[in-house]
Amino acid sequence: MSVRLHCCWVLVTFMALPATAEEAIVDRVRPLIQAQYDAMDAAMVQQPYSTRSIVARRDNDPREEITTFRPDRPPGERERLETVNGEPPDRSDQRRFNRRPQPDERDDQPIRLQIDYDTLHLLEQQDDQLRLGFSTVLLLDGEESDYGRLFRGELIWDDREEFLVQVDMHLTEAFSYRFFNLEGFTVSETFRKLDGRLVRDEYSHDIELRNRLLDLSNTANIEFIYDTDDV
Repeated sequence: MSVRLHCCWVLVTFMALPATAEEAIVDRVRPLIQAQYDAMDAAMVQQPYSTRSIVARRDNDPREEITTFRPDRPPGERERLETVNGEPPDRSDQRRFNRRPQPDERDDQPIRLQIDYDTLHLLEQQDDQLRLGFSTVLLLDGEESDYGRLFRGELIWDDREEFLVQVDMHLTEAFSYRFFNLEGFTVSETFRKLDGRLVRDEYSHDIELRNRLLDLSNTANIEFIYDTDDV
């Protein structure tokens, strides 16, 4: 009798505790979110689109840029700067544009934030919309950085339609990298479905990046326009 009771106690000790309702929701949507967000860049370069951007540097007036992306163009030329403030780009405009990685070269971006999917947690549920928080993975020149711990993010998931609506990330504490101080960084993306794939709808960022000699702080607000849109 005593042996039988002892065995039962051992079994109970090693039984997995049931997940809470919030944990069950996150476990269900996590692989869906990851599959959609990780496939975004590949989806974006599979169809033509245009962008309309308002870009501002601290030392310059805001400018409107129109670009086009065509996947059938040669590598390095798939995205082109068409106009700046309604006029053909001049040499300065073109040099500035050429310093940016092409959309199919996003791995070359010097600063890139990604979702740490293991840290997803439910913040709020309103009807069919879920708001989840997460920590970030920060890539500096392609290498994962410990400074990723200084960023936080939130996303919105449509649980009825099962698609990612929005992702926001922001810096919580300034740090220095390669002689520059990154004092502020926020980025926001919204998405929509296009031919069964999730693509970007709007993108914005606000970066405060400077040192004693240079202020590279800038903001950008980008609207993505696809061939199926009425423009």
